[in-house]
Parts: sequence; structure tokens; C-alpha cells
Amino acid sequence: MQQHPSAPTLFADGKLWVAIAALVQPWMIALWKRFVRRGTIRIYPTGNIELGYSNFGPTIGLRGTVHAIGHDVFVKSARLLVIRAKDNAQLHLNWFITRPTTINLEGPQPSSAELAASFLLKKSDPAAYHIVFSQPQFATEHTAALQAFAKEWNEYGAKHTADAEAPLDERYEDFRKQSTTVTQLWSELNNTFFWHAGAYRMRLSVAVESPATNMDHDWTFQLTDQDASSLRLNVVAILQQMAGLLVSWNFAYPKYADTAERSGEDPKRRLSKR
Repeated sequence: MQQHPSAPTLFADGKLWVAIAALVQPWMIALWKRFVRRGTIRIYPTGNIELGYSNFGPTIGLRGTVHAIGHDVFVKSARLLVIRAKDNAQLHLNWFITRPTTINLEGPQPSSAELAASFLLKKSDPAAYHIVFSQPQFATEHTAALQAFAKEWNEYGAKHTADAEAPLDERYEDFRKQSTTVTQLWSELNNTFFWHAGAYRMRLSVAVESPATNMDHDWTFQLTDQDASSLRLNVVAILQQMAGLLVSWNFAYPKYADTAERSGEDPKRRLSKR
């Protein structure tokens, strides 16, 4: 005849499993934290957004501190999506260079910059960042007009060797008055100029490894009429720089607004909600 375990035996077995679970649980939690739970990053912006326009196309400079939460995180790349609210025009920028995050209060400021590259962000060591994002396809999109300008400027110099000792700005002004490519290039850059006055939405997408995913941070900002006009003057500076003149670039510094962090959701769907 089959024997059934008595109530005391069942109770004893239950106590055994409770004891086993109590012993195993800390190990399971530790294993989950170490090998399963993914790390995230948190971004703390500092100062204002820097908007520019140069021979790298539209640019954005961001600075602040980034912190790994939960685990060390390997950061592969970062990119920006900017949407102009009035017509939903989109601008895609990739990280380009990192600037120094320190200043010298007693002497010249550091002028060096490094190309942006992947790095390991340790959870115990938050990192300061100062990154410039640019449009990689800018030169490609305007190749024909840029090359035509450069060719005509070189031909002008070859024909006017007697004026080689004249100040460069005077030679460029004379060239500009008789050039066809100056007007062509200026018109092309001016007509495709992205920074208009009004509201913008901006998403910073940071690509991380293990597991491979994007971590997104959203902001909005406003650009004034004065700032947009100032940035548009850089179209002229691009032409002058191509001719070898020293130029000064104009920048705009709008404030961050509507900070949000998101991950794991389709970026296009999130944008459509805003």
C-alpha cells in the first residue's frame, strides 16, 4: 500500500525549502545585479546649448556630466536629432569632437580638441563632457558649389600675380565683385540654412553596448530672431574662410527646456507625441 507523507513530514520539507530559498536568494540577487540587470546613464546638462554654423555645417555644442547607473556602461556613439517645430524639418548630427572640460584661470586657454570616440563609463566615476555635434554630409551636399568656388578663386590668384602683395581682404573683395561662384555658393548655403527663429525639439541618443540599445534624452529650446540672423552671417564667413581670410564665427546660446529621459521606445513614435 502506498504510504503518504505525514503532516509533520510535509511541514518539515516546507521549512527546508524556505531555508534553501533564504540561502539562495542573496546569490540570485547578486548574480542578477552583476550579469542580467543592464546599466543606464543619466545626463546632467550644464549651461546653455551652443548653436553654430560653419564649414562643418550646422553644429551643436553640449556640455555637462554623464553618470552610469547600476553598471559600468560602454558608450559606442552619440547623435542628435533636431526638429524645427514650424515645419517639422529634421537635422541629423553625429558627435564630432570633444573639447577640453577645464580652463586655465592664469594663462592661455587650451585650444586642442579630440575626435569623439567610444569609451567606458564607470558607475563609480561620473564623467564631464563637452561635445560638438556636426553634420557629416554637409560638404558632400555642397561639393559642386564648393569646388567651383575654390577653382575660380585659384584661377583669380593665378591671373593676378601682380596683386599678390595687396592685402588679402582687398583681393577677395575684388574677386567677389566679379565672381559668379560666390553668388552661387552663397545662395545655396543661404537657402538651405537650418537655423530659423522659433521653437525646436532636440533628442540626444546615446548608443551603448551590453545590451546594445539607445538611451534618449529630450529637450526643447527657442531661437530668437536676433540669434537666427547672427548665425546666418556665418554663411559669409564660410566663403571668406575658403579664401584664406581670418574670420570670427557667431554662435547662439539658447536655454534647455522640457528635460526628459527615455529608453526602449521607438524614437519616431515618441517625437510624434510631443
